Amino acid sequence: MKLNFLYEKTPNMAFFDLYSCTGNLKIQGKNSYSYLLSAILSILSIIIILILSIYFIIIAFERKSLSVILHFDSMNYPVVNLTDYPMTFHIYDSYGKSLNDQNEVYYFMGKYLEYKVVFDEDNKPRVINTITDLKFERCNISKHFGKYQEYFSNLPDLNLKYCLPPNTYNLTVYGNYGDISNGFSTIAINVHRCVNGNDGKEGCKSPDEVDNILNFIHLEYVRLDYDINHNIPENPTTLTRKADTFQISSTIFRTINKYMSSVEYSTDYGYVFENKNTLKFFQDDRHEVEPDFRKEGITRGSFASFLLLNSSKTLKYSRNFIKLQNLLANIGGIIQGVTVSVKVFNFIISHKLLNFVLFQGLFEILDVPKRQSTKKKFQEIIFRETNFDANTRNESIKCLFENHDEADQIKKLNMRIKNIK
Repeated sequence: MKLNFLYEKTPNMAFFDLYSCTGNLKIQGKNSYSYLLSAILSILSIIIILILSIYFIIIAFERKSLSVILHFDSMNYPVVNLTDYPMTFHIYDSYGKSLNDQNEVYYFMGKYLEYKVVFDEDNKPRVINTITDLKFERCNISKHFGKYQEYFSNLPDLNLKYCLPPNTYNLTVYGNYGDISNGFSTIAINVHRCVNGNDGKEGCKSPDEVDNILNFIHLEYVRLDYDINHNIPENPTTLTRKADTFQISSTIFRTINKYMSSVEYSTDYGYVFENKNTLKFFQDDRHEVEPDFRKEGITRGSFASFLLLNSSKTLKYSRNFIKLQNLLANIGGIIQGVTVSVKVFNFIISHKLLNFVLFQGLFEILDVPKRQSTKKKFQEIIFRETNFDANTRNESIKCLFENHDEADQIKKLNMRIKNIK
């Protein structure tokens, strides 16, 4: 295979050659020898560096290069304000249908519970318990959902579900459930059998009929929740409607604990210096269902209690976009990486090609007419530089220039050069 095109001297390409091979011997009066392959590698490396640098610059200014760190803070005091967010409650049978005459079978009653620690005149702490009754009513898309109507407008059986009246109650859930020393609050929604005379109810079905209808039912809880998309630079939160369904029964009391997480999301928008912005919102965490062998709860006729509680840990996100100084460091790394890779590849190839150039220049093996001239010069060197007798000299020259293949001649030339030295 002829490799002339790879090591052919190309003056026009020397300008682009960043990887010229530097030899120990001067070649044609130069310390370096430029050839086509080296120039091609140089151009390719420049193109690769430009493409990668432009790509990293684009993703940096489009805010697509980011890092997000999440940690859980158990020392933070959680606060979730649900006052402005609508929620619905509903009972379905085992076939997913609303109950007939549901006003005669069940109803919802809620309580907002607060536990605060205060100090009396003797500086002794005592707990104050405040209970606010929450009264439910049938949901109305215009009345109960305000600016969030678009999230609930396509909800099935909306007029059969129950909502809290808007802008009526403080629904801020703060603190950790049971933490009396720091104070806490919770929202409790109880599901009651319809019992005549209980909470002013009249026209209820008979107790046996009510228990038979409520023997195997499902409680539906629909609310708004925040999802996070870290790739949205301006506001990573998206408000979505979500629903949970829990199996309950009038034959056994159940407590459903629904936990919410308080979230703090900080973003550094600075290109060079720090410029942080923090969002505070909430997210669903988990739920726990606790069965109880009682048939009723604390309040008469209740057979299920739904509690909205705070999670014990606050989620803290820290989002950082790449800064200009890091971008410059990345580009420097690209330049260094590409350059080193191409140099290693070029070193391996160029030194093999350089051997061909050296042999071609010294002994002109590849040019037959010049071989005779080379033979004469070599003969003169042998006669001048060695003490061989005439027969030995002639035999050496004959051995060197017999019609062997080129590789064999090169091998013999190397051996003879060593002998001469």
